Amino acid sequence: MSQATFCYETLELKTNNIYKAIDNISETQSTVLVVGNSGTGKEAICQLLHQKGSSPNKPYIAINCSSIPEELIESELFGHEAGAFTDAQHTRMGKFELANGGTIVLDEINQMDIKMQAKLLRVLENREFYRLGGTESIALEARIIATTNQDLGESIKNGTFREDLFYRLDILRLELPDLNDRPKDIALLADFFLNQLIQENLRKVIFSPEIYHFLCQRQWEGNIRELKNFVTKLYFLSEEELLTIHDLYGDFLDYDSYQSQFVISANNMSLNEIEKKYILHTMHLVEGNKSKAARSLKISLKTLRSKLKEYDYKGVNTSLIVAQKANKITAALKPN
Repeated sequence: MSQATFCYETLELKTNNIYKAIDNISETQSTVLVVGNSGTGKEAICQLLHQKGSSPNKPYIAINCSSIPEELIESELFGHEAGAFTDAQHTRMGKFELANGGTIVLDEINQMDIKMQAKLLRVLENREFYRLGGTESIALEARIIATTNQDLGESIKNGTFREDLFYRLDILRLELPDLNDRPKDIALLADFFLNQLIQENLRKVIFSPEIYHFLCQRQWEGNIRELKNFVTKLYFLSEEELLTIHDLYGDFLDYDSYQSQFVISANNMSLNEIEKKYILHTMHLVEGNKSKAARSLKISLKTLRSKLKEYDYKGVNTSLIVAQKANKITAALKPN
């Protein structure tokens, strides 16, 4: 199953009517506007519209409107004839021509230059275009999908987006919610990305229930893209087959908040007392794992062992930790 199909068919998107909408519009040739914040899966949805369309074997070409310089975008989209400009030594087909019978995705359409917007509008209205420097019209045979992570209504008010182009693009619209508004999707997506990594790298890693609980409680401002990157980091930096919550400490969790609180509570303590308290607290967080504690503290394992011997360290209270973990797992598995 592709990422596009998974993101669409198995999760909370169907509660936003996107499930039915994609089926209804996938085989039409009408222009589609896909709206959503960065990382919400717009690219996957565009790919799915193409896959489920009437010509899935035809070209699928995505163009990032923000990455092509203003002076080059017309040639990139429509092509050019030899001699059209100084460096145009040969005739070149543009993306619209290359996508013959397939799909063109105009990613981040809100970033397109206002002058280029006027030219695109004429192409959409007339269903034909000209190569730069050309005199013969070429029929537009590709389906157009545009994406945006901004409110185009505001862009129209600001004068950075043409209202007439907006209405030409906004024939069929799909709005993708943020991942934080799709809490039931988080664990499923994490599991999907993890299985992809296992298949690609032939190394098994298992997330404990606490890890899934942690992922579901976290805020994902970068949406699906951020979650995928986080799962990838967990996978490649994990040392054991079973990844538990204490594996997150040091490598993945930010100690800054803890440190600031620690300093406030340690105002009347000596430097040695502060160091001892900090090291022992870290040992508790990693459940007595000296290797993980040394990495978190950014000291050598030899130094840590020396310090623990100095403190007459007897180990963590394992029964207390087991009880705390059991409570967390119970809470994580408890239905809402």
